[in-house]
Amino acid sequence: MIQLPVNTAPIIKGRMHYAFMLSIITTFENYEPWLYNHFINLQCNKEDVLDNIDNELRFVKCDAPHYYKAIIDYEMIKIPTLRQMDIDMHAFILNALKNGKYVYMNVDKFFIPETFSYQHFSHVHEVLIFGADIYNDYYTILLYDHTLQYVIKKVTFEEMRLATQDLETGFWNEDVFLVWKPDEDFKYRSLIKEPDIKIILQELTDYYHESCSSEVVKLHLNMDLYDYGTSIYRLMKYNNDQMAAITPQDRAFRYPIISMNTLWEHKKIMASRVEYLIRLGYLSASAIDVQPFQQLEQNVLVLRHLILKMQVKGEFDAEIINSRLDTIAEQEKPLIAQLIEELTRTVEAGKAERQQFIS
Repeated sequence: MIQLPVNTAPIIKGRMHYAFMLSIITTFENYEPWLYNHFINLQCNKEDVLDNIDNELRFVKCDAPHYYKAIIDYEMIKIPTLRQMDIDMHAFILNALKNGKYVYMNVDKFFIPETFSYQHFSHVHEVLIFGADIYNDYYTILLYDHTLQYVIKKVTFEEMRLATQDLETGFWNEDVFLVWKPDEDFKYRSLIKEPDIKIILQELTDYYHESCSSEVVKLHLNMDLYDYGTSIYRLMKYNNDQMAAITPQDRAFRYPIISMNTLWEHKKIMASRVEYLIRLGYLSASAIDVQPFQQLEQNVLVLRHLILKMQVKGEFDAEIINSRLDTIAEQEKPLIAQLIEELTRTVEAGKAERQQFIS
């Protein structure tokens, strides 16, 4: 039996590509410095190209495995290429697992039991395959089930064969990623042993000033199509106003639950980051209180629950939601400003110590 390690409860798991990567990475030793260097800024499509905010509100620099290259190794191949080479998918997956590689790919969940679309309609979507039992003919995978829980499931080899054959794919879902933990003995690889306060500071500054200065992001995105940082509150309100113009019974109507979950997870990891930096001594507990950050996280969670209640009742009140978003944005701004100020002091103190050492 092959069973690669996974964490089923990473701190961020509301979107599958975050959940899968973090389910792998958070099994590594000393993953926290890398984690808290990331998941700081937010991005969303600008108003004129905003279609589905649940899909388009995302963390900056976290959307695809190439952003995780500092802490994982991976190789990528496209499903059409596998078809052209007449590769047996079952043998391909088993070989990857035997070599310690997780398989992150899209399958048709019409054939995957206990999923929302099982035996109802075709739905090509992501799963993470991390284990196999060749004696009992099943894979172990991570996915969201029909109750929207992030869970481990056993899927028979036959079910997976059906789920991976004749897939209708496009540029957005045709990549297969084989992911594995890097060789720690390879001395030429950059090792992340502590948080990079300069990176954290820059990302926080970008978030506060509604910008993105990351050179890595510029390599992969047409940045002119996105707004960043705290501008997401305006975009979320704009989306709510658009939804309020129709009714929940309209086919185009969508409750903003996933986008609100992303906002909640942003506050969740921000509070956790502050706690982590205090614990390591990069922030002073007398200068920064983690409790207001935790309260902000709770305020967003309460708003998310309110929207869920509206969904159950078939109601939607954009005015109430937008008013709550305004309050959250007002509460957050001075907290982020104070955090930037204190981390700037940390950076300056580090410079002074280095200069003193040199002299």
